[in-house]
Amino acid sequence: MIKREKRDELHIEQSKSACCQSFWDFSRALLCSVMFTLGFNILLFSIFKSLSVSAFTVTAFEAPIICVLILLFRGKRGTVAVSLYCAAVFLFSILFFGSIRSGLDALTNDCIALLIKLTGKIHLDVQSEPADTWPFLILLCSIISAASAKLFSAGRRIAAYAVILFGTVLSASGIAQSPVGAVLIIASGITHLAAGSLSVPHFQKKGAKLACAVVPLLLASAVLLGSLPMRSFCSNSRLNALNSSLGVWLHRAVYDETTNSMPEGRLSPLRARNTSETPAIAVTSETIQSGYFRGMVGEVYTGTSWESLPNKELAKYNDLFYWLHSDGFFAQSQLSSAAAAVGADGGNACAKSKVDIELISACRRYLYLPYNAAAGKLLDEDRIGDSACIRKNNTGRVFSIECSSVPSAPQLRGMLKDTNGDSVEKYLSDERAYAQFVYETSLLLTPEATAAMAEIFGEAPPALALSDILPLVLSALKENITYDETVKTDCGTNDFAAYVLQVGKRGYSVHYAACAAVMLRYFGVPSRYVEGYYINAETAAARCVSGRVVLTEADAHAWAEYYLDGIGWIPFETTPGFEGSDSAFSGNDRRTDDSSDPSDNTEAPNEPDSSGDREDTYQNDNLPDIRLARPQKNLNRINSTKLAKALILAFLPILLLLTAALIVFLAVRRIRFRRAFKKMLNAEPNEAIALMFGYLNMFMAACGLDISKIDSRCSELNAEAVFSNHKMTAEQKEDMQTYIESEVDKYRSSRSFFGRLRDRYIACVYI
Repeated sequence: MIKREKRDELHIEQSKSACCQSFWDFSRALLCSVMFTLGFNILLFSIFKSLSVSAFTVTAFEAPIICVLILLFRGKRGTVAVSLYCAAVFLFSILFFGSIRSGLDALTNDCIALLIKLTGKIHLDVQSEPADTWPFLILLCSIISAASAKLFSAGRRIAAYAVILFGTVLSASGIAQSPVGAVLIIASGITHLAAGSLSVPHFQKKGAKLACAVVPLLLASAVLLGSLPMRSFCSNSRLNALNSSLGVWLHRAVYDETTNSMPEGRLSPLRARNTSETPAIAVTSETIQSGYFRGMVGEVYTGTSWESLPNKELAKYNDLFYWLHSDGFFAQSQLSSAAAAVGADGGNACAKSKVDIELISACRRYLYLPYNAAAGKLLDEDRIGDSACIRKNNTGRVFSIECSSVPSAPQLRGMLKDTNGDSVEKYLSDERAYAQFVYETSLLLTPEATAAMAEIFGEAPPALALSDILPLVLSALKENITYDETVKTDCGTNDFAAYVLQVGKRGYSVHYAACAAVMLRYFGVPSRYVEGYYINAETAAARCVSGRVVLTEADAHAWAEYYLDGIGWIPFETTPGFEGSDSAFSGNDRRTDDSSDPSDNTEAPNEPDSSGDREDTYQNDNLPDIRLARPQKNLNRINSTKLAKALILAFLPILLLLTAALIVFLAVRRIRFRRAFKKMLNAEPNEAIALMFGYLNMFMAACGLDISKIDSRCSELNAEAVFSNHKMTAEQKEDMQTYIESEVDKYRSSRSFFGRLRDRYIACVYI
């Protein structure tokens, strides 16, 4: 009778352990699935604006579904449950196909909008009819719930690693609009791993208590860290600096040669001018080509660099540039387009010539097109914006373009004014639309640059004619900068233009062009910074061999350009020694007798000639400050950064204490396990055999081994030791111990290094 009671008690204890283990695994899967679903929903609804529903509301709807699905997936007929669920979802999709298709179209448009922001390429929206979105939301919730439940119901660690990697990639790539979602996804994977380490029957009760303390803290940590303004907090971190350096390194590795002399808009630190005679580009044509060959174009002035507009800003103009490019309007060929419009209706045909350009050692990212280039297949019609002549992927090192004979800007404007016709009206319509983009994006300045310009020019009049602005800029540059090709400039985090004009006061074409573009913007003139190559007609004629002219790195040059309404971008030359180089386009001959000497700053430039041209009036009031101003000038960013630091400093001790407590707890548990194991080995044979058999069952269950495969000899020894009055011998005890050691060694040899560490120090399944 006593033996039967003991046997029943053992079976009851094993049943309780199995039930506790099952409930623990279910709770872990449910908690991790809900955390993952909430984080995924937050990311999804922050990216896809058409889903105008709260992520918390959707998660509350999904939680019961996840609970039921986990129970089904963990059952004996999990495969059948999955099949039935998929069939139900498919049937629902058929019944509400129209509404689901409309919701899918809206989601597709959100994906397209995100793609535009990431790539800066033109993409068309999907045309869809308005309809109720609730069927699509139900379908989406069903799919997310099923995926989340299936992911965590099996209890595999690979799922946790995949989830952590998924959240990390989303956060690092910048796709995640909300850091809360990414942190919750990562936290769900960490919780899955942590809870899995505690699901050992030997440690069931204490593991549950620890989980009740650890899991809420992990969840609170995820929410708190996710709610912090981490983007502003990390804006000046080493991680962002590393990402920027990596981007520069990749650009140089892919496009640049070691001989490239231009900084590509990176103004600090700035090395001395490179006068190497290394061949850069070669230009071949029937007529000798000279003048400017435009490469990198800087639209955004950050204070330490000139950069292209970010794709996120360009995405706002997706529809505009689709329309412009469909009409054949490209800013890179705007002068040629204006001349063609006049020639088509006014009888003044524009002679065109074929020009072959070969990239030898120049940066391979750009095309280096002249200002009189005609629109052709080289121009990327899918790219938003026209700031840079960026090469297509299928463009080789040698390519051909057509160049037009373009009159000067005053003459061209007069022709446009005096000519009527559909082509002129179409051109002017496109130009007005493009000019709106120019005025919205090419007038931004940093507060430091604005303050420096105010010190140099004083408070500029609200409105000033272009013929008055250009001499002011030239005069200011002459007074504040001395031409010096050997100067090295490192302004640190200070504003480059302010530093050069007020402190450095020396420089070459990069310094002049960067400062000139800033000055023009101060007066309300849309302007940009340009790098490329320049060669005058005399030098080109001297170098021409069979129609081929080679430009070297010594011909690398930087200049500013301003936007002339109705005409387009006009080069504005400010570097001493290059005066009048832009006269072919601007119509202003500013050459002097001493212009051949770059170091001579004594000769004042002539006033721009505005004959035949109307007075262009620009206003400098209400100029927008640049949105990329440094954090110390942004009070809101300063406040959010302080808040982030304060919260992290307040929360860091809690995390440290929690980590220390967890380490101490694991150490104490390890010590107790060793003591219990030693006590088991030193016990009398009867007690030792019973304890060893209990440990063997715990070990097999914790390691996922089949308990039924335990040697029958061990079961017989345990039954004899527990249920009989026989006194067990030392040899029988040694047999049991030898079998356990063999099973442990067999399992340990199959484990990896990290698996053995987990088994020994966290799970405590063997010594």
